[in-house]
Amino acid sequence: MKVVIELHTKQALNISINIDPKISFNIFLRGVIDTCFNQGAQAYYEEALEFYLDNGLNILPNDIRSLENLGFTNNCTFYFKNKFKNQKKIDNSRIYKVLVDLENKMIQLFVQQLQTTPVSFIFQDILVELIQIYKLDITFSFFFFINDIQVQPFDIRLMSDFQKNGGITIKLVIRKQQPNQDSIEKYQFAVNQCKQIKICQKKIIMIENDQMKMQFLTSTHISLQEIFEKIIWDLQIQDNIIQYQINNKKSFQLLNIQAINNFKFEIYKGNFWYVFKLIGDFNKKMQISGLIDGNNYVIEETMPINTSIMEFLKDVKFKLFGPKQNNYSEELIEQKDDHIELNYSMIKK
Repeated sequence: MKVVIELHTKQALNISINIDPKISFNIFLRGVIDTCFNQGAQAYYEEALEFYLDNGLNILPNDIRSLENLGFTNNCTFYFKNKFKNQKKIDNSRIYKVLVDLENKMIQLFVQQLQTTPVSFIFQDILVELIQIYKLDITFSFFFFINDIQVQPFDIRLMSDFQKNGGITIKLVIRKQQPNQDSIEKYQFAVNQCKQIKICQKKIIMIENDQMKMQFLTSTHISLQEIFEKIIWDLQIQDNIIQYQINNKKSFQLLNIQAINNFKFEIYKGNFWYVFKLIGDFNKKMQISGLIDGNNYVIEETMPINTSIMEFLKDVKFKLFGPKQNNYSEELIEQKDDHIELNYSMIKK
């Protein structure tokens, strides 16, 4: 098997090795890393790594499936990539067209999610948008279709499993029939979500500082980090001596946080640093990745900044499995400020 190591230097490092196809991926990976580091490449690497097979499959480092089961074949190419702090990650997200058939009219909308997202998650996003934006009261049966194939509301296959050359079209058909249990559960959960999550539409918002009588115009789709980089530049403050507080809680990471509406901030100067206190409504983008019964998944989900991680993960589990959530155990592998690695396994009875 040919292994290609990409170091993002002027010349890529290429290594060819012979390996038992029945060996588990995590053991194989450890050997590849040791080989690369022994060749003096360690200085180029950071903790976060990405691994791809030549068929486009993204593999997580803790995957215990055999190389054979993952699709490794003789003379295939395995890509081993490091992610630098200043290196932009390839955007895995896609915009999907959704047609909603209401019998007497059609609605067209668009949802954006990662290709590695289970379809049950995307179906939930569609229902939330129909309730929040279009004010639809779906009390009847509804059926989801992907490329004209009916898919169950809590299907945990990934969007990439349905990808074809012609792209993906999602269709939601609503009919005046008695709804089944899955439809009832999924719709009720969407209603509850709408009560918890404030909608964040792209719009111009005002940021105010009453102390200095300052006002800044920006947009809701811009992260707080980008916003305050500009504000700090205008105020000529060194950003390495600033601490941020959001609604009286210390925050270290602003990159994945966005404002929902106008908000205010205050500046306090201490002996060694400035404290920026932000008051308002904010959403935080989280990434959840891991394995579902041994299969890789990656999800991007937005949560109100005041939501606890336990509440957030409880909602994630229901969006994935619905009424069958108690059939799955979960194992928290790693938790960071903006990323959670979580494995799910069906409980054997």
